Amino acid sequence: MQVPKPFCLFIFSVLLFSCQDKENFKEADLSRAPYSASAIMVKTETLRPEPFAMELMCTGKLQGFEKATVPFLLNETVVNIRVHNGQRIAQGQVLAVLEPFNYKQEVERSGNSLENARLEMANMLLGAGYSIGDTAHIPAEQWRIYKLKSGYTAAALSLKDAMHKLSQTFVKAPISGVVTGLEAKAFNPASGYKNCCVLVSDAKMEVGFHILESQISAVQKGQSITLVPYALPELKASGSISEINPVIDENGMVAIKALVNNSSGKLIDGMNVKVLVKNTVGHQLAVPKSAVLVRQGKHIVFTYRMGMAIWNYVTLGLENSTQFCIADGLKPGDEIIVSNNFNLAHQTAVKVNNNSN
Repeated sequence: MQVPKPFCLFIFSVLLFSCQDKENFKEADLSRAPYSASAIMVKTETLRPEPFAMELMCTGKLQGFEKATVPFLLNETVVNIRVHNGQRIAQGQVLAVLEPFNYKQEVERSGNSLENARLEMANMLLGAGYSIGDTAHIPAEQWRIYKLKSGYTAAALSLKDAMHKLSQTFVKAPISGVVTGLEAKAFNPASGYKNCCVLVSDAKMEVGFHILESQISAVQKGQSITLVPYALPELKASGSISEINPVIDENGMVAIKALVNNSSGKLIDGMNVKVLVKNTVGHQLAVPKSAVLVRQGKHIVFTYRMGMAIWNYVTLGLENSTQFCIADGLKPGDEIIVSNNFNLAHQTAVKVNNNSN
């Protein structure tokens, strides 16, 4: 049976227009959202020119602002250790005790020698017509000679030295801080250890980092910084630049130091951190990084207009850890969408809810 030509032409036309509609839908799908019965909830911000905080991002290492190596000053046996690693101690607190017997004996011998010298000096004074209690009437130079001849001066110095050594059997903290590097054990000779321990005062921490020679004009003493430990990315600490070494090393780098308050107590000596050096520049149109998306290989920002999300191509300028500057594509007063924008398309129905919760 032969199919009529007009009927064949009709079927061909239907198929052709059907294919064209599918192609057109694919192209439009990228920029226009399909119909949705309910609007998508979003948050917005009004774009205004504001001072922009530029940031130099560097890697640094923390160390205690005050650090003291506590040595064993006497070659004696360790009697006991009174602290442990990680313990927070106060200045003057006893850390360890060394065997004191030899030094107690020396103090006693020196005390006896001093007493003998005092008796000898009393005899010399009596022979010269003075008494030991009449020192106010003895000429100063003559009094000095009597003390030297009697051995009183040397005995007094020996006693003072013996008492000082006895006091060194109590190893005390020169600063307040946290005990680190403690390896010494009781009943072992002190000479077997490099030192008793290291004390780190962590109320303030010092961070050392380097910047490029070309960036030196962007930093100055007293400039604020923020640091984030790589091991604790949720923790932020603020501080300021305390020292700029005016020398460029062989790698074209400049050494910088900054002081940071360790109010959280979580910053520790030797920790690796990310350092952000902030420097404010002139007024810029800055948007949160969450507002910027990449579509079709280009940066876009959605703005809110009359209940719809409007697709805007933008050119980015400066950036820091939280914001992009918009060089082109937006203008002051635009209401930009900053949340729930990942699945938006051009003219998607949206509803603004800027409540904090």
